[in-house]
Amino acid sequence: MIYFSEKQQSFYDSNLTYTEQPDDLVNITEEQHSEALEKINDGHYVFSDMTYSEQKPTPYHVWQDKKWQDLRTDAEKRQQFLQTLTPLTQRQFKLILLKYDLLTAIEQQINAIKDTKTQAQIKIEYDYATTFERESETIVYMSGLIGLSSDQVDTMWQQAMAL
Repeated sequence: MIYFSEKQQSFYDSNLTYTEQPDDLVNITEEQHSEALEKINDGHYVFSDMTYSEQKPTPYHVWQDKKWQDLRTDAEKRQQFLQTLTPLTQRQFKLILLKYDLLTAIEQQINAIKDTKTQAQIKIEYDYATTFERESETIVYMSGLIGLSSDQVDTMWQQAMAL
């Protein structure tokens, strides 16, 4: 006989000896075992009546209070999102600025930087960097020069990654 534990999302064989067993075991058929195993492997939460939830939305979701919940903080979500943003080549970076009609604006704003050392540093980065990192000080500074929000930069960055 095969038993299923909803709490543990696991199966127990009556022919085996376990040091501990959950207190919610229900007897299931071979067919139910196969179907439940498939559903668990596909990211569903299986209930003791052998029905199941919708698929787990992301690897970060956990089944809690009868629904999938992402328990990460906003900061953790942001950090995870930023890890998906790969560096841009100079070509990608400048093409996305061109697409949004920001190429001339950024160059004018760089030339208007009052502090000559900062201006030279940003100009060198802008003109000679082979790649641009989303969270670099230069990108943060340049986005501030042209008044782009973090969300706007993120959207543009994702689009530029496909260029």
